Amino acid sequence: MQNALKVITTALGGVLLCGSSLHGAGVELKTEPAPLGRLYDVGGHKMHLYRTGNGGPTVVLEAGAGAFSLDWYFVQREVEKFTTVCSYDRAGHAWSELGPRPRTMRQAVADLHRLLAQAGVSGPLVMVGHSYGGMLVRVFAADYPDQVAGMVLVDSSFENSFGNINGKIVRSWDDVKPRVVPAARAKINDDERVLTAPELEGYQQFLKWAGPPTIEDPFTRLPEPIQKIRLWAMSLPQSNVTDYNPYGSEEAILLFADRLRIEHPLGKKPLVVLTRKSKAHTPEQGATQKDMERMEQVRVEGERSLANLSGNSVFAESDYPVHEIQLTQPDLVVSAIQNVLEAVKIRSTLKPLEPRN
Repeated sequence: MQNALKVITTALGGVLLCGSSLHGAGVELKTEPAPLGRLYDVGGHKMHLYRTGNGGPTVVLEAGAGAFSLDWYFVQREVEKFTTVCSYDRAGHAWSELGPRPRTMRQAVADLHRLLAQAGVSGPLVMVGHSYGGMLVRVFAADYPDQVAGMVLVDSSFENSFGNINGKIVRSWDDVKPRVVPAARAKINDDERVLTAPELEGYQQFLKWAGPPTIEDPFTRLPEPIQKIRLWAMSLPQSNVTDYNPYGSEEAILLFADRLRIEHPLGKKPLVVLTRKSKAHTPEQGATQKDMERMEQVRVEGERSLANLSGNSVFAESDYPVHEIQLTQPDLVVSAIQNVLEAVKIRSTLKPLEPRN
């Protein structure tokens, strides 16, 4: 086994950042809850997609690392009032079965592309990505440009962001290697239907260190039945390890290369970039106060730079210093989606963003 705890810590980075905790106890469901949506066969493994509303363009909601379709509860309930909206769970998350390895971003977006096709969801699409999901929707737009009409990035990750791995401050592409990222596969192999021994060992080590899952703010804002389902999803070993991407550094470099080659990789497609309010951070293990200030500065600059992905973009900051804007200020996210939809429909420049009442 090669550094199993690093694997699980890296994969869980988005979970901990999103505010869910693996400390303390929680109310567990004894049986698997019924899915909110439907399961579709995607190359030999099933994935969960929850589609509501009517009309178009269709909005596709992409969750962050270690997060779930459930996390879009408030946003989806509002967006479904004026168009079709889909949330889903990546392979290995909640109701979605494990998919092909390695679990690269390109594999994830290929899975999503097939899932949408199986569910009869066609473009034009407005892609909405939170955190790590922001990177994924950008890869989706690069691989399937004709299907993407607009985009909303919600406190999105970016190519060379900072992270704290096992008490060491690192950047996303610090360990980049001169190697080719494997092409996405359309079919799963039989030996990929279970977690590997290093993944299981890493999960057990992390669980021993962190304790069983529970729900913390801002996820406590979700209705209690949704909280219970989320707790069930968090308790699944596969939900905790399947966002680990061994080619993450290389894929980040490729995304950045697009920004070097092309002034606006999204062209004039409407783009709204949302970021959380900045705040001072308490030093983490292995980091000084100066490290934390530098990390926050890089985060703010990096997220602001995402507005340059399109020549038709709007940037806005939420009212709260919380990563999960879709939970703390869902009206802002809904307003951003509606703004992009209107610009797509009438092929216009985006308006200044104003939260819905």
